Amino acid sequence: MPRVWRISSFADFSNAYPNHIPNRRDVLLEVERVLADDGRLILTMIGPLTGRIAHVLLAKDERTRGGLAEGERMGMTRQEVENLLLAAKA
Repeated sequence: MPRVWRISSFADFSNAYPNHIPNRRDVLLEVERVLADDGRLILTMIGPLTGRIAHVLLAKDERTRGGLAEGERMGMTRQEVENLLLAAKA
């Protein structure tokens, strides 16, 4: 992944759909690199059931974009998000 931003470039970073980022751990490592020391990472996530319902309701969009790419998920549980954040810190 190209490193375009300097270390500690951002005070805050927000992402609403980490489930659609196949290389989530790599992205979180880069976010950690570019966040200021007192910066905040703000993640919001829908759960797997809500994700499945949304993907059924948006089936036409899913077909248009080719469905889920390898590594994408329909949603993530709170525990999965917490594990992802812990893994990125390891």
